[in-house]
Amino acid sequence: MLAAISLVLFVAVAVIGARSYVSPDAQDMGISGTTTLKFSSGKAILVFLGRSAEIYVNSDSVESLRGSATLQWKVIGFEYTIYDNTWFGGGSIVIIPLWAIAMGTIFMPVAVLFAAIFRRGKVRRISSGLCINCGYDLRATPDRCPECGTIPEKAI
Repeated sequence: MLAAISLVLFVAVAVIGARSYVSPDAQDMGISGTTTLKFSSGKAILVFLGRSAEIYVNSDSVESLRGSATLQWKVIGFEYTIYDNTWFGGGSIVIIPLWAIAMGTIFMPVAVLFAAIFRRGKVRRISSGLCINCGYDLRATPDRCPECGTIPEKAI
């Protein structure tokens, strides 16, 4: 169930990421009077304003807030900026690349897929009378694998 939810989140992030390149200025979402979320050019941009104000977040407004930055940190597409602006007050900008969010959400479905593939191979080896460890045919020696010494689950 958790893997299915994670897969749905991955698909949603992929769609938002694709849309952010097609129409980058059309996806401005005001969360509250002081917080705005925008998806642009494959990034999620959160702007926290010091006081409640109407701001349309686009590349120009983000750059103007960055101009009054007191602290700025950038690493592989992640960005954190603290600014002190006379009009909006102090606040911060957090930029998270959508690829990082996508990698975080796809981990669970991929892990479930690999576990299912491994479990399927193990079940197939047991039902065929093969050693789980090395695949040796155990029909002649069902108590222990002569190749690797593993005791089959049926013998335990």
